[in-house]
Amino acid sequence: MAVFVPGTTLGSDTLPPARSIHDREGESTLLPAHGAGPLVYVSHRLGGVPAKGRQREAPWVMFDAMRRAGWHLVRSADAGPDTYGNDLALSYCARMCSKAIQRVEWNGQLFALGISMGALPALQMTWKGLFPQPVFAVATIDGAMNLQAIHSSPPERRKRIEAAYAEEEEGSFRKASRGHDPLNDFHDFSDRSIPLLALASSDDAVLPIAEHSKLMVAASRSIGGKSEIVQTKGPHLADSHFSEDASKLIIEFFSKHAHGL
Repeated sequence: MAVFVPGTTLGSDTLPPARSIHDREGESTLLPAHGAGPLVYVSHRLGGVPAKGRQREAPWVMFDAMRRAGWHLVRSADAGPDTYGNDLALSYCARMCSKAIQRVEWNGQLFALGISMGALPALQMTWKGLFPQPVFAVATIDGAMNLQAIHSSPPERRKRIEAAYAEEEEGSFRKASRGHDPLNDFHDFSDRSIPLLALASSDDAVLPIAEHSKLMVAASRSIGGKSEIVQTKGPHLADSHFSEDASKLIIEFFSKHAHGL
């Protein structure tokens, strides 16, 4: 397991303006770079929809560093603040990705990034082949990957998750969420060999690394996947998890797998 230590600056400081992408299920934000480049589809943490603005500056350090390095980003609304990777979120991500591809100078390389709860749609979209174009690699930051585990956790979170899946179909949560659990449904996913980079902290008490990232990377490696885990420091979604060095790690991993290494 690699250990992450924060430090550097990528690219120039001048960036194109952000642009809204509209949809009936919510507005996403396109964060373009200059010229032709890869596209990274970013799924958000709980409550982190673009319509609510920046909320915290820390993630923008990472977003802007990636853009300065020539990477286009979509900051997805995931069809709501607490959709937990349900079918509504997945269909939304597919539509938004198609719209984003048409609005940037895209070089044909597509990647996914999931932050906290956003790991649920990011991993499903990637490993179930739901994006409109093939994905080369996926990364997560403090990601939720074990839907069973988080459903078994505090009552408030359990209620939110059950509400997210209540409209999917009648019956129990287990039936409604079938096929939506990256860890426990992993072996049913058609594109599960796509590599994952998981940035996760042993200090994370919200989504413990032992219940999520470690098990997910182990599952991927068990089928020969070239997945990696990088251990960070600090609590869940600490500002240091979104540094320019974090963006550099993600860019290096994505670039390596874009070239089939």
